[in-house]
Formats: sequence, structure tokens, C-alpha cells
Amino acid sequence: MKKYLILPLWAYLLSPVFVYGYNGGWGRILELQYFFHIFLSLLWAGFFVFLFGNRFRLQLVLLPFFLIAAADLFVVTNFDSRLSTSYLMLAVTDASEISEFLRSYAQPLAISALLFFTIYFGGLWGMRRTVVRAKPIPALACLLVLFASYAALFVKHLQGNSDFRTSALGVLGKELSAPVGPIFQMALTSLIVSENAELLNQRNSHVFNAKQATEHKQNELYVLVIGESARPQNWSLFGYTRNTTPKIKSTNNIIPLPNVITTDPLTSFAVPSLLSLENIHNFRGVLSHRSIVSAFREAGFETHWLSTQEADVWGGMIPHLASEAQHKRYFERTFDARLLPELSQIIDDAAKEKKKTLVVLHTKGSHFEFSRRYPDSFKNFESENNSRRNMLVDTYDNSILYTDWFLSRVIEIIRNARIPSLMLYSSDHGENLLDTSAGLFGHNIGNIYDLKTAAFAWISPEFNDNFPKITAALTKNANKPISIGYFSHSLLHAAGIRTNNLNTTLSIFSDEFSPQPRQILLRGNALFESDLDFCFSCSSITK
Repeated sequence: MKKYLILPLWAYLLSPVFVYGYNGGWGRILELQYFFHIFLSLLWAGFFVFLFGNRFRLQLVLLPFFLIAAADLFVVTNFDSRLSTSYLMLAVTDASEISEFLRSYAQPLAISALLFFTIYFGGLWGMRRTVVRAKPIPALACLLVLFASYAALFVKHLQGNSDFRTSALGVLGKELSAPVGPIFQMALTSLIVSENAELLNQRNSHVFNAKQATEHKQNELYVLVIGESARPQNWSLFGYTRNTTPKIKSTNNIIPLPNVITTDPLTSFAVPSLLSLENIHNFRGVLSHRSIVSAFREAGFETHWLSTQEADVWGGMIPHLASEAQHKRYFERTFDARLLPELSQIIDDAAKEKKKTLVVLHTKGSHFEFSRRYPDSFKNFESENNSRRNMLVDTYDNSILYTDWFLSRVIEIIRNARIPSLMLYSSDHGENLLDTSAGLFGHNIGNIYDLKTAAFAWISPEFNDNFPKITAALTKNANKPISIGYFSHSLLHAAGIRTNNLNTTLSIFSDEFSPQPRQILLRGNALFESDLDFCFSCSSITK
């Protein structure tokens, strides 16, 4: 009978992956990636169980994994996420806030610790004399299948035009089995931290000396929504023939920004640039200086970073940008709508307590694969001709339709607070969708499809009443050539925050706005838009 005590112990070890699936409902459970994690989890379980005949010794060997499972289960039950690189990065970068975290989550932490001690030490005591026959051949078989699974994942990344290193990192990032997966995530976290150590030291010593102007006396709310791979060519807001953005088009106080380009068609470069006062041509300066999140924080704002993007090696310094905010939450491998309840709570608190607040929403947007970015209810566009390009565009347009709904909900939540508020949306870059005979797909190509970027602003009536000049200036400047590199200067200027290196002539909210030749970093090469052989303001927008 004692030999069956291994079952509840392994149920605990594997519980994070199963509870995570249960919390996400059928949509999450039916994902191929979820089945892959279960498959790996069962293989690891089989390997350990078959390898060790002495159950007591097995449990001693598995003690680190029990501790990892306890932490993973805590993250799943309290944050609906896994113990992935995102949360490990928060632990590494926010060590100074551990005491506050312990106070805030004292009760669930105590419950998690009690559950761990009861299951682990109870099982250890119950199996102290339990010995069964080890089965090295099945253990080896499990290990070989695990190796084959990781090799297949590695080859899949290689076939996606990744190099050897990127493919290996892809295996690390995708491994979220239980209880071994977090070990892979720890390795990836260690790599990210070590690679950025020098730049982090420089960032940590950087200050803005930020102060807010006296005319900004009330509680104000600024929301920056960072999109993903959203090009304006497929937004009906900018003239696309399909009605992909019906809600935004019908929303009052929307000011479209039709002539915006990115600073780099790669997220890991574009997002830090969007949040930096440094020029993209000095990208080391972008990385070695803090983002405007810190400037808002210095000026007395409560700062929040909510993300559906994973914190991984492909994000470069983005996890460190997130760490500058006082409050961070990751909602990985889910739809962007998962951010809405958290945003609503933040804004309710800001309105009740009259707090000046900055919220950054880093969304998954139209990240490939497009069909994974929206629920079935948004499968609105479907071509009669199921050519490869038509199917690609259909799923992309559906992802834009979902983004339209999501952004309209963000605006509705902000509007209902009835406090002076400004929301700015900008995608990090655009996307190629097999638009020409060259058959180009994706980004980091450097053409009109991945450099042009969807963007708009929304200003609440309360904000306009207090700062009508801001609205007037934005309306005047909306159609001018704009770079996402201007948005950091623009947000600080709109909030009345004065800092080192702020340039109000780059603020789209200023009468002094004077567009400069827009600069781009493309595969490491510093370029101006005049170096490119196409016109950003004269592209056709068609189905």
C-alpha cells in the first residue's frame, strides 16, 4: 500500500501545469502547446519513478523540484501564470521589494508553505522503508523520448530561419513542463541578466531629476498601450477597405496618427526606443539610460506595467523596462483582454485615492501566429479563395478586429473614471503579409509594411477641459511625419514633466513640434528615412 503514496506526491509535483490549464478553460487546454507541456511533464515523471527503486531516496532527490513546484503553484493560483522567465526576472530585478511582496501575500504564502510541508514530509515519512524494483530500461526510454522532443523543438526553430543559438534559446523559453520546466526558465533568466549586467549597472545609476509643472495639480491618468506587429495598412481607421476597426472609428475624441514609422522593425529595439529620450542611432544610450517610466515615477506618479508578452531573451532589455514600474504583472500565453480587469482596478483606485498614475500595457496584438491572438468569436473575415496569402490576411485582420475591441474597452474603462486622462496607442512595428511578388513575410525587413506603424491618441473630456492647448497641438500635428521615438518626449511633455534631455520640439502635444528627419536602425545599420527608396506618406491602402 505504501508504494501508492507516490501518486499524491507526483500529483503535487505535476499540479502547476494541470491547474494552469484548468484556470484557462477549454481554450487553453486545447492548445497544442499545452499538450506538449503535459507530455514532457509525464516523461520527466516516468524517468524519475523508473530510475529510483528506493522511494525515500527519490523524494530526497526531488526536494528541489518540490520547492520549485510550490513556487510555481503559488504563481499559478495567485497570478494565473507559470513560474516562467517573466516572474523570475521580476524576482531578480526587484529584490528590494521582496519585503513588500511578503507582506502583501502573507496569507497565500503561508497556505502554500503549509501545503508543501504537509505533502512532502508526510509522504517522506510514509515511504521511509518503501523499496520497489528500479526499471532502468523504461527510465532510459523516457529520457530518449525527452531528448527527441527537445531536438524536434530545436529543429522547428532552425527551420524558422533561426540560428543555432536562437534555436537553443527557443527550446529554453518554450519548456514549461512541471516540475522541470522552471529549471529551463531559470537558465534563460540567468543568461538574460548576465548579458545585460554592464548596461544594468549604468541604468541603475541614471536619474532624470524629473519634476512636474505646478499647473498639473489634479490626479491625472496616462495610459500607453504598446501594440505588436500592427500596420496601418490593415486598419479601417486609416482607410483599409475591410472594417477592421469599427469601434475605434466610432469613438469620440480619437485622433488618428496616420504617418508614424517605427525606429526599428524589431520589438527588442523598438520598445526600448519608444520609451527612451535617447536617439535610436545611439542605441547603447537607449539601453544604458532609464526609460520614461522612471521619469514618471520620479515625478510622483504611481507606475504600472501590465503585459501579455513573455519576458524572454528576445525582448532584450524590455523586462528591465518593466522592472522600473512600481507594480508589474505578466499574463502570459493569453488574450490581451486578460489585462482589462487589472487595468480597471488600477484606474478605480487612482480615481478614489486621487493618485497620479501611469499605466503601460504591453500587448500581444498581432504577434504571429495571428490566429492565436483572438477567440473564435472574432473569426469575422474569411476569403472565398483560400490561397496562402488570403488565409494569412484573414487571420491578421481578425487579430486587428480583436485589437480594436480591446482598445475600445480600454478607452471605456478610462472614460468611466471621469478623471483627466490621455491614452496613446502605438504598435512597435508593422508586418509583411506576402504583399508583393517577392513573397516577404514578417518584419525586420525594412520596407513600407514593417516600418509603418499604427498609432492614435485618445483624450478625455476632463483632460481637454484642463489642458485644451494639448488637444489643439495634437490635432494640428497629427498628420505630420512622426516617429515612435518622439512618443517618450510627447508623453512627458503632456504630463507637464520636465527632465534631463527632454526635447519639446519632438512632442506631438506641443505647438513647438518640429519633425526632424526620422531615424531608423535596421539590422544594426543607422539610416534616415531618406535613405530608403519609398515614400511613407504615399502608400496605397487596399485589401
